[in-house]
Amino acid sequence: MALATVTALRAKLPALEARLEELQKAAGEATIAVIQAVRDQQAAQQALDSARETLDQRARAAFEFGPATTLDAMLGAKTLADLSAANEFASRTLAQDSDSLDTVRNAQAGLAKTRAAAQADQREALRKEAALSSQISGVQTQLDEAIGRAREAGVRVHDLAKQVAKLRAMQAAQQARQSTLAGAQNGTTPGVNIDPTWFDGRNQDELLALLGPDGGRTCTIPPGLKDTGQQISGDASWYGWDFAGQSTASGATFDPRLMTAANRTLPFGTFLRVRWQDRCVIVLVNDRGPYGDLNRVIDLSLGAARALGSESAGVVPVTADVLVPR
Repeated sequence: MALATVTALRAKLPALEARLEELQKAAGEATIAVIQAVRDQQAAQQALDSARETLDQRARAAFEFGPATTLDAMLGAKTLADLSAANEFASRTLAQDSDSLDTVRNAQAGLAKTRAAAQADQREALRKEAALSSQISGVQTQLDEAIGRAREAGVRVHDLAKQVAKLRAMQAAQQARQSTLAGAQNGTTPGVNIDPTWFDGRNQDELLALLGPDGGRTCTIPPGLKDTGQQISGDASWYGWDFAGQSTASGATFDPRLMTAANRTLPFGTFLRVRWQDRCVIVLVNDRGPYGDLNRVIDLSLGAARALGSESAGVVPVTADVLVPR
């Protein structure tokens, strides 16, 4: 009976693993969407604050140099040209006041729109996290039952024990994402900044744009980058959706779809042209790592590993040229 239970679970494990990975990816994507929505909301709030400040300044100016001043200028006009100038000044002032008021109204509408979008993204993220939790619990129950029966029968099931460890890692990643989502609801999301300029005054989007039309999936150095003549070599691993939405060491949000990498010592904003066999990728260093095995010198994003063709291999020997922005 124990062997039959273990065998049945082993047959189902590939499909269960695939489903868990699919749900984890969906949850990671949803968390990244929430972080972007929070950034959009913060930017909209800043736009509204700025528009209100401009309107306040116009109101103070109108109070200080308002109708009485304009009327005095008109009454004191000695020529038709003076009268025309005073009238033009009054018209421009009214037009600017109207423009400032319109700007505030538009900013208010923009903030309401981004706030609603952020709330919708948060609900969707929580829904996907709930689906992942349910799936993890279901697999955990089946594993516990199979392992328990195997132990009673004196059967060793190392492969199932490894699955338990994988589930625990997924649960730890889920807790990190849920902490991010809770912070987003409270307006305290770690690593969520409107414009995190962490290298030479440029943010991550601006730096990734330097990868050019190939997006880093090439051996050709893009025009916006130059080779320093330095190289590093060793093993390259990768990390993916289990870290999605977490803050990297640079402060940027980790998105496994982007062409990025972690390195222990290179400055943030450095690029690496990574070679393995006959393929290359160019990645932006925005994180620290890999840790543990000192033979590993680069931790690629999942997107970069896929472009390099090393995803299934896991760890591969690479040579990397150090590049910097021109």
